[in-house]
Amino acid sequence: MKRTLFSRVCDLYEVSDPQGRILPMEGMRGLAVGLVFFVHFFDFFHGYITPDSALHLPFYVLATIGNLGVDLFFVISDYLIYGILLRRDQTYAKFWKRRIVRIYPVFLVAYVTYVALSLALPGFDQIGDPGMNTGVWLLLNLFLLPGIVQVRPLIMVAWSLSYEFFYYLFSPMVVGGLRLWSWAQRSRVWFVAGVYVACAIALFLFPDERGRLLMFLAGVFLFEAKRAGRLDTHPTAWGQAGAVAFLALAFCVYFGLTSSPLLWDGPRPFVISGSHFPITVPLFSVAFFWLCYESFRPGGALAWFFSLKLLR
Repeated sequence: MKRTLFSRVCDLYEVSDPQGRILPMEGMRGLAVGLVFFVHFFDFFHGYITPDSALHLPFYVLATIGNLGVDLFFVISDYLIYGILLRRDQTYAKFWKRRIVRIYPVFLVAYVTYVALSLALPGFDQIGDPGMNTGVWLLLNLFLLPGIVQVRPLIMVAWSLSYEFFYYLFSPMVVGGLRLWSWAQRSRVWFVAGVYVACAIALFLFPDERGRLLMFLAGVFLFEAKRAGRLDTHPTAWGQAGAVAFLALAFCVYFGLTSSPLLWDGPRPFVISGSHFPITVPLFSVAFFWLCYESFRPGGALAWFFSLKLLR
């Protein structure tokens, strides 16, 4: 049978080693990338869309909820990372080295490019933070600390790398220091649940964007569900419909809490106050956990959808 051009193109992007792959997870990454895309698309092109046009509202909505693509990445990321840490098949030095090699070289290229362009093109100058020594500021950015500490970033979109890097450095210390692999699974789950509740209370008392780090713990619960064999069972239609409906409701709540009025005329709708995080972080911890839980179980409509080649 003659293969189509579409099939040939898809094959170029297929991973050569299928062992251990979770196809719906690859599609879930496609969803996350799509959400983030609309944030940056709207940032660049909103000036070409008039507020009263038919395109303004849908792109405005997508740009507002698109920020949540990063949170979905956090859940998926720690599902994998937590599982690696519990296996204990590598030293933590090797674990950290692999994480650094995956993240840092590309970031370093962007960092050097930004600094070079700031020096060569005065109109592009991104260097400096009022009230801070420039050398210290450059070092803080070099070590991916903006977002974790209150300092203006050199590269605005690198904040998610700061969160990832911080979590990759911190989580092995907890898992290894407490020897969580030796605990009974129920004890591990209750411990992580206790940490989550304590941090959620602190987030309620002191709203802060760094509360989004809790999204990683949703990945922990997802892996523990996998380890208990719950992701190997066939999903129910009600469970899948509930996951989709709850996610849609969560998107509506997020949009209502974070968006400007519909006649918005500002430059970026997703620059929002931190007061919503005590609500939205727990809300999307549940929404993304539930969506992944139902999608990773074989034989259901969500598993089929997120396994589509086009999405992956």
